[in-house]
Amino acid sequence: MVIHSPSTNCGAVVILGRCYSSRPTTTMSANSESTVLGIIVLARNGDHIEVSNLPVNSYSITSLGLQQEWQLGNLLRSLYLNASSPSYIQGIAPSTAVFNASQVQVSAIVSDEGSATVDSATALVQGLWPPTPFANTTLANGSTIVSPFDGYQYVPVTAVDSDVDVSLDGYTDCVALGEKSLAFQRSAEYRAMDDANDEFMTQLEPYIGNVRTSIMNTPWIYEQMSMQYIHNATYANALPPTFMAQVRALADWIEYNVYSDISSAGIGNVAFRSMLPGVLSALEEIAAGGALKMSYNAISYQPFLSLFNMTGVVSNDGVSPAIVDHAAAAVLEVRKTSTSQPFVRFQFKNGTQDGAFATYPMTLPDGSGSLTGDIPVAYFTSALQSAALDPLEWCYTCEQTVVRGCSRLIAEMAPPPRSLSRAGSDAITVAVTVVVLGSVLALLVFFRVIMVSTGKGQQKRVPGGMQRIVSVGTSEKGVVGDRQELLDQGNSPEKN
Repeated sequence: MVIHSPSTNCGAVVILGRCYSSRPTTTMSANSESTVLGIIVLARNGDHIEVSNLPVNSYSITSLGLQQEWQLGNLLRSLYLNASSPSYIQGIAPSTAVFNASQVQVSAIVSDEGSATVDSATALVQGLWPPTPFANTTLANGSTIVSPFDGYQYVPVTAVDSDVDVSLDGYTDCVALGEKSLAFQRSAEYRAMDDANDEFMTQLEPYIGNVRTSIMNTPWIYEQMSMQYIHNATYANALPPTFMAQVRALADWIEYNVYSDISSAGIGNVAFRSMLPGVLSALEEIAAGGALKMSYNAISYQPFLSLFNMTGVVSNDGVSPAIVDHAAAAVLEVRKTSTSQPFVRFQFKNGTQDGAFATYPMTLPDGSGSLTGDIPVAYFTSALQSAALDPLEWCYTCEQTVVRGCSRLIAEMAPPPRSLSRAGSDAITVAVTVVVLGSVLALLVFFRVIMVSTGKGQQKRVPGGMQRIVSVGTSEKGVVGDRQELLDQGNSPEKN
């Protein structure tokens, strides 16, 4: 991996003033004396391509993506549903039985950008609960009818509509997060990194449609280049061998700085903070011995970055503070020994490049110090509860008054909740009267609108036949989600 870092003392990546290695190196062996009471799975969508679908282009899952998710589901099945596995979930219907809907929750984000994440969830649960002849019904006349496709198990997937539900993508339309990103772009650290990579960004122009841009746009650049690199042989052969790694390293650096924060309750962690109410509720139910044994959320990569930051698993050469690969998964295991209270263990597998899950120690604040390793459920909940955002708290914290259901929630609840600061309350009061103008200006100023250079001379076609690039606020559905088309099918920038 090649990246120009302004730090002279760090051989890897400097993020929030700390040096991190580019790959996780810490692996801990499982405690054979503990048993698994239940798990919470967070998994990224599989490989996808962009499909023209006016007025907004959408993402469609590919056969590769479906296979990635199915393989992940099959691995989870062997670990947690196999009665002979040391990580078998106690009390769950084993792999030899049919799916038990009362024990499992499956949710996937869906938006106007396509069904790639829902399709990913469908493929993963097929790996978890494959067809079985036990999926049958015996009729009154004595005949047995097996479900179609040799006993296909129809696992319900709850589609979470991002237009009205912030629980799985709290980073979208969060005005306060946009302000944090703007502040980051004004920082000396960012300017140094941008200057250090100016020559590389110039060299990159022919491979992204001769568009002149800054390192702030490398997340969407990486996503577009990655799709072309995987699915367009001509482009893959034309691309210089180090360019993908260089763009990826910059994208990782940008996104972790945006989707993390110094404190757990910081706005940079909003992508996972909005998920916390559901995660903590599931942890508590599992620990208490309730019916729930497995909660699975199909998401994009942004919440992973906030999760890594909030749980401290990036410390001590742990999980890389980077965009996770397709079909990456984090598992929060609720475990218990014969003498202990239930505790949480963090497992992570970064897509298909990792053959197995690895255990990483979490680090959470403990008074004047910190608690590291497996964390008791009660302590885990106590440490992160104050950072959790329900829908109304999300609206106030993100300074959002209109979209994502906020206009209705704010109208129904006059007093601001505990998470709103005095400054935030003042901002909301002003925003109520000027929300439309303010929102439009914020969108135009911040969300990574690519500036097409007009003084660069003659336009050139993209080497390798890069077919299309569409800018997004961040990769997939970004903080705001506004889109600006840059390239038409002729591979030349559109005039704005």
